[in-house]
Amino acid sequence: MRATETHCDPIPSRGAFAASLHGLTNMVVTLVRLVRNRQAAGSLGDLTDAQLDDIGITRKDLSTAVTSRFFEDPTQHLSQAARRRSRERYERLRR
Repeated sequence: MRATETHCDPIPSRGAFAASLHGLTNMVVTLVRLVRNRQAAGSLGDLTDAQLDDIGITRKDLSTAVTSRFFEDPTQHLSQAARRRSRERYERLRR
């Protein structure tokens, strides 16, 4: 019976380094996107209620989105609220 030889290289291979660098880059890109989306959602507060209604959201939706946890994308909440409101309006018109 033979034991398999294992070799531990103290310097990671290029593939492992590249994968680590890629993972780190993705995390930074995601963080920057979250910050930008949070800023964009916050700037929607400057719109009037009529303008918010035109894009399908309310002040309450905006407030909920902006005060969500830091790592949650507020624009996803706003998008879901707008889609939900659009479906509700469509259903009301069909009646």
